[in-house]
Amino acid sequence: MSATRIIEEKSLSDRWNRHLKDVVNRVDPNGELPSPRIWITALKLLVRLNPKGDWENEFLRLNRNELSEAAMFAMEMKLPCSMSLIRRSLRSDIPNNRIEMAAVLAIIDLPWCHDELVSVLTETSDQEMTTECRTALFESRNVDVHSIVHDWETRHPYEKPDDEYLTIGELAKERRDAIVQFEMQELHDRIITLRDRFKPGVEDV
Repeated sequence: MSATRIIEEKSLSDRWNRHLKDVVNRVDPNGELPSPRIWITALKLLVRLNPKGDWENEFLRLNRNELSEAAMFAMEMKLPCSMSLIRRSLRSDIPNNRIEMAAVLAIIDLPWCHDELVSVLTETSDQEMTTECRTALFESRNVDVHSIVHDWETRHPYEKPDDEYLTIGELAKERRDAIVQFEMQELHDRIITLRDRFKPGVEDV
């Protein structure tokens, strides 16, 4: 490659860096849609241009929509903030974050995934906030983790107004099960490669 070509490409890269940094600085990552999508798209491009940069503080600004997407990208890039983003996604007030991250961990289905899902169950008795984690654990090939969910559900049963019908909570759980399973199918090809590539505790503190 000629020196002129190298200089031209570096100049183009520098211009892209400036434009993308401007977007990341101007757009509110936790604002109304589509601001979070614009912000995370710009930040992902920045990371790809500068994979060795210190991006943790930028990713940790995000706390609403697109949190699970940030976590998946951090896993793919082996960023130090990966585990923090995974844990925040599982506990997010935004259902889509919980659904996508539960699906991701169900696809990978390794002991560290089970530990992260179970840790959510140990922290709360909230039926809605644990629905996705319970679904993901039931999807595991390791039947031992199924008993953990059964035990949790025995300790925290849905209030049933009538023995003949499912409770509202049970109906909601069935719907959420189907959504998590759908996301597992949608994300499978993207995520399954992380089963061997992403190792918590190697890059993450």
